[in-house]
Amino acid sequence: MSIPLSLMDPLTATIVVVSLMLLILLAFGSPIIYTGWKQRQQYHQLSAIHTSLDDAIPGEAVAVSGTVSSQSRTIDSPYRSQRCALALWDTARLSRGQGPQWFLEASGVMADELLITLDTEHVPVTGQLRQRRVLTTAQALSSALGVDVNSTLAFIDTELSQSGFEKQFTPTEDLTETYRAHNRDIGFDRPTRDSSNMLGRLLAEQLTPHNTVRYRELTFQGGDEITIIGEKTDDGISVVETGGTHPIISSESLSNRLSRYRREYVLRLYGYPAFCLLFSALIAYPIGGVPNANNVQFTLYI
Repeated sequence: MSIPLSLMDPLTATIVVVSLMLLILLAFGSPIIYTGWKQRQQYHQLSAIHTSLDDAIPGEAVAVSGTVSSQSRTIDSPYRSQRCALALWDTARLSRGQGPQWFLEASGVMADELLITLDTEHVPVTGQLRQRRVLTTAQALSSALGVDVNSTLAFIDTELSQSGFEKQFTPTEDLTETYRAHNRDIGFDRPTRDSSNMLGRLLAEQLTPHNTVRYRELTFQGGDEITIIGEKTDDGISVVETGGTHPIISSESLSNRLSRYRREYVLRLYGYPAFCLLFSALIAYPIGGVPNANNVQFTLYI
């Protein structure tokens, strides 16, 4: 059944058009809203945890901020072989199928015996300090859409996006042995063709080619500022999930992270729907606000 909008009074027609436009815009922006909702959850979750080891009991979530101790045992970073106390890394592939998107192939944390200095005390950090994950297709898609906030290693992308080393190789470029060995280690079969069609090859001359691979790493040296969120242990902190709180290793203080989370979730969870409502109202205004609106020939199908 169809109802021409010209048979409705101007107010009803405006409400109908606004509602339809709003539903369409909200449907397209659902990943943005979902990410905002998850960030709001994280904000309230992190706001409630202890910020001192003295205030927490073993097994509780706690956030500690200090500097990387010079007494930490050093390791070689995965790509540059740089001596460091801690390294975060990831490997991603560029896809231009539906617009440019970096699909995460693998990411991880590398450390040996890590200590952080709180005042004059050297606190041991244990847990998942040799952890990595190789993503499935579904996980890679979630990461590309920005809805991977539930992962225990989701913090790595945030850290690497803000600072650190980055190296890209187009499909036709040769890799050094370091990168080839890394790909074998994570089971990544690197594509060697950028595009099979003429348009893709023409775009590759102006833009970053399809199937370009990106390698990023961030290292922490002795004296670097660091914030760790994890589980309090008898003698320090463990980088593991506890009480639904995912572990985080960051150069960003907890207060700055909370401010950023609040700003981002307000924009995504409340700002985007408000924009959609305003935009829908502007689009629908001529239907109900212009004289002779009964001449409008839009038809509503129900």
